[in-house]
Amino acid sequence: MEIPVSKKVENVIRAMDRITLEEMDHVRLMRRRDIKYIVPTQTVPGLLEKINDKYRVLEIDGERIHPYSTLYYDTPELSMYHAHHNRRMNRYKVRIRRYVTSNLSFFEVKYKNNRGETIKRRIRPGEKDDITGEKSVKFLGENSPYKVNELQPALENYFKRITLVHHTIPERITIDLELHYNHVDGLRNLQLPGFSVIEIKRDRDAIQSYMIDQLRKNHIQPVGFSKYCLGTAMMVPSVKNNLFMKRMRQIEKFDLSYWNSEKHTI
Repeated sequence: MEIPVSKKVENVIRAMDRITLEEMDHVRLMRRRDIKYIVPTQTVPGLLEKINDKYRVLEIDGERIHPYSTLYYDTPELSMYHAHHNRRMNRYKVRIRRYVTSNLSFFEVKYKNNRGETIKRRIRPGEKDDITGEKSVKFLGENSPYKVNELQPALENYFKRITLVHHTIPERITIDLELHYNHVDGLRNLQLPGFSVIEIKRDRDAIQSYMIDQLRKNHIQPVGFSKYCLGTAMMVPSVKNNLFMKRMRQIEKFDLSYWNSEKHTI
């Protein structure tokens, strides 16, 4: 019987050295360069096997694959989505990210500047992840051009994440599996198990990456990609999505192949 992809992934990362949240402080990389890749989920175990001696894997309470949820905010006109779609520099994302395993939530602002750098700021939000508290209002005003009363919930996503940290160099890798979206209207949802997102976060001056080397050997090229923009483009019928059509077709192809392969037990 074919071993499920999820089991293959677990087998590889279970054999890797572990790192704790406390030990990850030196690779927070709040000012960094991000490189993203989209890969078929079925290729993830093989990629991990090639680099498993170079990285440690985040472990929390004995678990190495962690569920995350994210609530994205935008204006009623989806101005942050359109800024990305129109390839504007100096653009923002505003979200609440919940780390389900550790039961921690953060109110985050991500800013991508015209040098391609991603700068992330975050605080613990108020009670019940409310962004209207005084602390959150001040934080948003200091780190973005938006005011809290201009924003509303736009999209939720859920995924499972593996986090890798290089043994010696300032590099962190996240591998996101089983992406699932819910529109905030409560009427629409979308599950995309056939592809995974690999994001490599490195110090601006970093040169070498064993994961990038392995991806190149497999002829996998970096892509411009936003989970928020993808979900919005695929779930909001009236929204402009020309820029994302190629990526949407690629992902739909991965998922069709995944379900037809009879290996969809991840």
